[in-house]
Amino acid sequence: MSRWETIGSSDGAELGTARGSRSAAASAGPPVQSSHTVRHVSPSSDASTEKRSPIFPDLPAIHEQLPGYSAMTWFGMWAPLGTPKEIVSRLNQSIGRILKLPDVLDRLRANGMEAGHNTPDEFNHFIAQEIAKYTKVVKDGGIRVE
Repeated sequence: MSRWETIGSSDGAELGTARGSRSAAASAGPPVQSSHTVRHVSPSSDASTEKRSPIFPDLPAIHEQLPGYSAMTWFGMWAPLGTPKEIVSRLNQSIGRILKLPDVLDRLRANGMEAGHNTPDEFNHFIAQEIAKYTKVVKDGGIRVE
């Protein structure tokens, strides 16, 4: 079984090294990848999701090369168990409005992110899908905590 070395950085400084020889794969958001891609350090598939990144629309999404593959960073918000549905609904609506504000959208895009919003039920369904997907990855890969 091969071992992966984790090369962590908040600004992606080690990404060039990871891509150069130390790692078989590297993952970083579009702003971090842009300096490496623009300098032609390595070919890149920018978006690890099903659609192309609006930051690099000319670079194919990995889904175009590996149909069915999708891995993305996402953020979600939870409320404590037992929070009344009307409170959850109001929070959800407020968050949805905030995610449409131009200054919020601009800031997210500057960091290589896109705003997404869904209902609590849709989010629960998404979480269940993510758990199922990564449970399979762990089992099929024989991944264990060391």
